[in-house]
Amino acid sequence: MERPVKDGILYVQHCKFGKRSWRKMRAQLFAASPSGVARMEKFDVRDDGTVLDKTSLRRCARRVIRLSDCISVGPAGTESCPKATAAFYLTTTEKSYVLAAERRDEWITQLCQLAFQGAKETAQSSARTKPSPAVPMEENSLYTSWQDLTEFPVLVVQTDASDRCSLHGHYLLSALPQSLTLKDPQSHQPLLTWPYTFLRKFGQDQTIFSFEAGRRSDSGEGTFTFSTPRALE
Repeated sequence: MERPVKDGILYVQHCKFGKRSWRKMRAQLFAASPSGVARMEKFDVRDDGTVLDKTSLRRCARRVIRLSDCISVGPAGTESCPKATAAFYLTTTEKSYVLAAERRDEWITQLCQLAFQGAKETAQSSARTKPSPAVPMEENSLYTSWQDLTEFPVLVVQTDASDRCSLHGHYLLSALPQSLTLKDPQSHQPLLTWPYTFLRKFGQDQTIFSFEAGRRSDSGEGTFTFSTPRALE
């Protein structure tokens, strides 16, 4: 029988007719195992806020988020949250969630470990058995953890895609909850935005950060490469 690695109360933000509200849920995190994939399972709780007993828990509606579909996890500090909680976001290939918890950092840390550690180990194992290109590119593994820097200066490295978009020189690159955004270094005005769901690959080494954008991106299809001393931060 699978045992959750974390179990507790979360609040899920909903937006209807422009009005935001929070729904109280019970959430459980499971690591990947022979019995199942790494995932978050969410359950309704009673109207009075008490947690359902085991029998009721088995009968109630269960919502599953596969953590292999997770793109990014991080704090969402500007949200108005239920009392004694703090907000964080969870972005998957299908949907973006805004959640709140009393121990937000513990949830973020555990989600990052479950969602991304397996991908990192797979990439490291692959690197030991295959020759690596100058900037290794990983399939469907782009993510930002809660520890990542959100904005840093970059220098465009010429590619066919950057030439097509007339990108030359220095910019600011921002890692936002749902996208990467390239900004003018002086005015900080957004120039190009790449939603994580439209990115196919990413790669990095000590000074280079590179990603492949899909054709649905504002920039169109192609590889964009930037030089920055903070590529590994």
